[in-house]
Amino acid sequence: MTNPPERYIFKNVLSETDFQKVSQVVLGSEIDWYFNPWVVNQEEEKDSTDFQFVHTVWKEEQGAVSHAFPAFYPLFEKLNIQHLLRAKLNLSTQTPEHILRPFHTDLIDEVADLGWTAVYSFSDNNGCTVFEDDRAIPSRANCLVLFKSNIKHAGVTATNINRRVVLNINFLGKYLPENLEKF
Repeated sequence: MTNPPERYIFKNVLSETDFQKVSQVVLGSEIDWYFNPWVVNQEEEKDSTDFQFVHTVWKEEQGAVSHAFPAFYPLFEKLNIQHLLRAKLNLSTQTPEHILRPFHTDLIDEVADLGWTAVYSFSDNNGCTVFEDDRAIPSRANCLVLFKSNIKHAGVTATNINRRVVLNINFLGKYLPENLEKF
């Protein structure tokens, strides 16, 4: 018998005040969004629906690459991050029907077994994060899904809102936050 994957849901991550502050930055006009003609893999995705807008916040080799980085401090503190590898905002536009993006892992080297991935949502919508065992976690404002970085996952577009925005965080951390629900 195999152990269940380490996956958690963290609801109401930030205080209402901190959530409003970071949401105002992300969902307002302060973020420069960059068009990506693919979602996961440039070589495999050729469909005209395989695109998203991105805004990189942190790269391990460069540090903060966004003026908005300080807005995310409260979120990073809640996650007990020891070493931040990457933080990137992903924006997918509304689609007439749900589109399941390709399954993937965010980290592909030896760090993937040690790292964590968090997907933090900025709004309630009918998009979700789904795993290969068909467990789907709906996008809910101020909630995140936390899982080991070697677990394959995929995003699903929203049909009921004009944009689904998530912050994807890859990090190393020894101590998990409190108030997690395992699934």
